[in-house]
Amino acid sequence: MLRTFLAFRIAANPKLQRVHADLGELGRSVRPVAPENWHVTLKFLGDTQESMIGSLTAILEEAAAGREPFLVDLHGLGVFPHLRRPNVVWVGLRTDAGLGELVETFNERLAPLGFPRETRPFAPHLTVARIKGTAPVELATYVANNANTDYGSHIVESLELYQSELTSRGARYTVMATAELR
Repeated sequence: MLRTFLAFRIAANPKLQRVHADLGELGRSVRPVAPENWHVTLKFLGDTQESMIGSLTAILEEAAAGREPFLVDLHGLGVFPHLRRPNVVWVGLRTDAGLGELVETFNERLAPLGFPRETRPFAPHLTVARIKGTAPVELATYVANNANTDYGSHIVESLELYQSELTSRGARYTVMATAELR
């Protein structure tokens, strides 16, 4: 079994690199995500039979074929699930590219293959850090001070199928398939 998800990459820029550095200075419980692992998850698939990779790649390519590259604005800093006990620090995304429709297409196409529909509303975000244990008190201030900060824009030119492997040092992501937007 493979652990998989559908996503698109986000490239590092100076503003995001500053967030990465700032979060890294908040203490051992704050674990910034390495910039080479930055992505926006569109659909988490979880345990996946290796024999399904071809079907998943075809669905990814079909979704990409009908779309042009699009712009996302990276805006605002927040946490999941809440500031009293954060697990994830994220940068929000704004776009007119119909990401919700894309996610719904994935839900519809993947349900017959045994991948359950997502019941929560889609909240596009870039995970920039994970919290292990008790968050430092400075985190709440940092998030509040950056809740409306603009972190630049990014052009999305492809969608990817990733494999995620959990290691003692965190997750390792491998791109299994790429579908260019055109």
